[in-house]
Amino acid sequence: MNNIYSPKNIEEAKNLCELLANDRYNPQQLLTLHANFGHHFDGNIAITAQQAYLLKGKPSLSADAMHAIARKSGLVRFIRVTSLDHTHCTYEMSRIDEPVDVVHVWTFTMQMADHQGLTRNRNWQQMPMQMLRARALTFGLRGTFPEAVSGIYSADEIADNQSMNDDERAELS
Repeated sequence: MNNIYSPKNIEEAKNLCELLANDRYNPQQLLTLHANFGHHFDGNIAITAQQAYLLKGKPSLSADAMHAIARKSGLVRFIRVTSLDHTHCTYEMSRIDEPVDVVHVWTFTMQMADHQGLTRNRNWQQMPMQMLRARALTFGLRGTFPEAVSGIYSADEIADNQSMNDDERAELS
């Protein structure tokens, strides 16, 4: 797709990054994100800037962006939440290249989050269902569609393994 946000060469990319730089990212950081994830968004630097994060130098995406990448891969028969409350989230996922009756079930629980030390963070205390949904989604996507999202981590997952204060974590959500 050709649009004003999809550069044709490195010079156009640098110029666009200069224009799109903001309080969140400088031009070099935007270029880094584009180099890592731009191909997932048809080369569109603006969409990449909206969906990607650079946390302590580590590029990551939103859980919903990872979901979109999996769907765009053409491998997804379905991805659906089957259960969600303040204690757990369960997804069912199915691939088009597997028999119809093969359904991958992925659950992430508050007990798992607590065991990993995640529930001490403000986001987990204030938005447990959102956090459970995102973690169950990325957990399931990597397990069911590894060729689409392998090696990509969500901003929440990266943040949970970094020394960040609650305000920095809240910006991600």
